[in-house]
Amino acid sequence: MKSRAVVLALSLPATLAALGQPPSFRSGVELVDITVVVRDGDGRIVPDLKQSDFRVLERGVPQRISAFERVSIPPASPSPQGSSLLISPDVASNEVVGERRVFVLVLDALHVAAARTQAVRERAAEFVDAYVGPADLTAVLSPGGLAAATQDFTSDKPRLLATIQQFAGSKIRSAKVEVAEEEAARQLDPIAVALHNGKDPSDDERAGRAQALAGVLEALARHLSRIAHRRTTVLLFSEGIDYDVGDATGRVQRYGTDVVRANQRAVDALIRANASVYAIDPRGLASSVGDQVENSVFSTSPSVVTGPSVEAEYADSIRSLRNVSESTGGFAAVDRTDFTRAFRRIVEDSSDYYVVGYTPETRGRPGDFRDISVQVDRPGVRVIARKGYAIPSAPIAPAAARRPEEPAPSPVPPIRDPFARRVAPAPEPVTPARTALSSDLNALLASPLPASGLPLRVHAIPFRGDARKSVVDVVVEVLGRPLRFAERRGRLEERIELALLTVDGSGHAANGRSATFDLHLTPEQYQGVRATGVRWISRLEVPAGHYQLRVAGRALQTVLSGLVTRDVDVPKFETDRLHVSGVAITSLPSVLAITQGAARLSSALKTPPSAARTFVSGDQVTAAVEVYVPSSVASIDVAALLEDARGGRTPVDRKTAAGSHQMRLEQVVFVIDTNALAAGSYALRIDATPATGGSAVTQRVPFEIIVQ
Repeated sequence: MKSRAVVLALSLPATLAALGQPPSFRSGVELVDITVVVRDGDGRIVPDLKQSDFRVLERGVPQRISAFERVSIPPASPSPQGSSLLISPDVASNEVVGERRVFVLVLDALHVAAARTQAVRERAAEFVDAYVGPADLTAVLSPGGLAAATQDFTSDKPRLLATIQQFAGSKIRSAKVEVAEEEAARQLDPIAVALHNGKDPSDDERAGRAQALAGVLEALARHLSRIAHRRTTVLLFSEGIDYDVGDATGRVQRYGTDVVRANQRAVDALIRANASVYAIDPRGLASSVGDQVENSVFSTSPSVVTGPSVEAEYADSIRSLRNVSESTGGFAAVDRTDFTRAFRRIVEDSSDYYVVGYTPETRGRPGDFRDISVQVDRPGVRVIARKGYAIPSAPIAPAAARRPEEPAPSPVPPIRDPFARRVAPAPEPVTPARTALSSDLNALLASPLPASGLPLRVHAIPFRGDARKSVVDVVVEVLGRPLRFAERRGRLEERIELALLTVDGSGHAANGRSATFDLHLTPEQYQGVRATGVRWISRLEVPAGHYQLRVAGRALQTVLSGLVTRDVDVPKFETDRLHVSGVAITSLPSVLAITQGAARLSSALKTPPSAARTFVSGDQVTAAVEVYVPSSVASIDVAALLEDARGGRTPVDRKTAAGSHQMRLEQVVFVIDTNALAAGSYALRIDATPATGGSAVTQRVPFEIIVQ
C-alpha cells in the first residue's frame, strides 16, 4: 500500500528559538506548578479553598507550598445568531479585559476516517461557536492534514471556523480487515502465497501514523510549556490509535515498543507543560464491527474476521484516548453522540482551578519520573491534577553544522516509513536590521501567546507591488493612557521600543523591523499622546501568501511590555483581474498621535491611517482603498455602504473608476458622517463592480460607534 505523506504543519511554534530542544523545565531549585481542579460529590466546582487546604506530596514526601492562586474566568457567551457582522476584525489588539482561557483543537486527520470528517468539523465548530469566549485564545492544528487546517492562537472566531472546515480525515483501514483480506484471498487460491504471512500489510504506515501523532503532541507540549501559571486545554478529536502495543513478539504488528515509547514521551511532555487533554471520539455509539459490515470480507467470508479481534482493535483505540486524557488531568468523551455535557465540563475545568507551586525538597536526576499527589482537606471532594512529571534528559549535543536546506535529525527513533518525519526546529526570531533588540523584546517575539501589559493595536494593509511581491503597510499604535512619564526640565520623557517580524506558513521568520520613540514632550504634546498614543507605520514587501505578523513593544519608564499577533492574508494581485487593496481608515483625532513612518494612502486620507476601530459619534471617519482595474474593463463602480447588526444597510457613496489600455490604479476615498449613526456595531462594506456587470470584489471592515 502506498503511504501518504504526513504534513506536520506546526505553525503554532513557528517563532520558538528551537522547537526540537527540550524546554527549560521548572525542577530542582525552581518552582513546579500544578493546576488543580476540585469538584464536590455532585460534580460542582469547589470555589472557596485556601492554600492551607492543599497538601502536595512528591514521591510520598510532603512539600512546602510556596505559590498559590485561584483562577476563575466567567463562562463565555455564545456567538450572536443572525448577525450580519460576524466577520473577522481587521485589527489585532492585546487590550484584554479579564482572564482568558487557552484552547488547542487537535484535529487528528491521521486517525479519523474520511466518513467522519463532517462529524469532526461539526463538533469542533460547535465548541468554538458556543464555548469559546471573545477574550479566549484558541489554536487549531491537524496532524496529517492540510496546512490550511492549522491556525495559530487567535480570538478570531470566523477564522477559526474557516480553518476547521479545511479538516479532512484520512485514517487507513483496520489492520484486522487487511490481514483477513489476504487470508480470504489465500483460501480462494491455495496456490497463492500470502504476501505478508499473516502480518499487518500496513504495519509500517500504521506505526508511523501513531508515532507522528505522538510527535506532534510532544512538540505542541514543548511549545505550550512556555505558558506559565495557566491551565492549557487540548481537545483531541480522534478515533484513537488502534495499534496492538501488546503484540510483544511482533506476530502481526512489529513496532509496539516504538509506539509505546513515543506516546509516553508525548504524555510526559504534556504533563510538564500543564496541558490537559480531553479526547473527543467522533465515532459516537457506532461499534467497530458496525464500521466493517459493508466490507467484502464480512459479506463473503465472515468467519475469517472474528468479532472479538475487531472489537479488541476498537478497545485499543479507546484505551489510547483514555490514557493520554486521564494521564494529563482530562477525560475521554467516548461512546456518545451528544457532547454538550462534555464540552461544558471541559470549559468548567478550564475556567475554575487553583495553581499550586512548590520547590522540590530534593533535586531529581535527568530522566527521573517524580510522582505527585495533591490532597485537599475537605471531605467528599475529587481532586483532578497531573499525577507527576518527568525531568528532561540532558540535552543532546548539537550535531555538526548543516546547510540550511538539510533536514534536522528526527527526535523520535527511526522507523521504516515516511511518517517518521519530525517537526523541524524553527529559526531564531529575526533581529531587525541596524538595531540589536533587547532580550525582553526577543523573548516576547518568541512567546506562544499574545501578551497584555503595554496595550498595542496592529493593522496590516496589503497593496499591489511588483510582479514578485506585494506591499503591506503595518500600522502599530501604542495606546497613551497607561504610559508614565518622567519630568525633566519642563519636559515629559519616555522611551518606547517596538519590533516586528513575519512568520510564513513554513515557520520561517523574516522581515524584522524595529523603531524607537524617544519622547521629550511639552505639556501640550503630552496631552495629545495621552489621548491618542504613538503610531509606527512600517512597510513590508512579501510574496503572496499567509503570514503571522508578530509585534512586540515595551515602554521603559512605564515598565510595561506587550505582544500582538495578527494573521495576514496577502493576495496575489493579478494584472488581468479586478482587485481592491486593504482598507485604510482614519478619523480627525488620528492627527494628534506622534507618527513615525509614511503610509501609502496618507495623501488620500489627509491624516495618517489609524488602527482604532471605535469612534465617537460626531467624528469624521475617512476610508480609502486602491482599486486595480485591468485593461479589459472599461470602468468600474465602487460603492460604500454601512451594515448594522440587525442587517440594515445604509448607502455612503458611489464612485466610478475608468479603465484604460493598461492596468490602472485608482485611489478611492469615502467619508462617513457619524452624526447620523446610533451607538452600536457596524461594518463598512466596499464593493468594486465592473460597470458592464460581473462579480464584485468586496472588502468589509467592522467598527463601533460610541456616544460621549
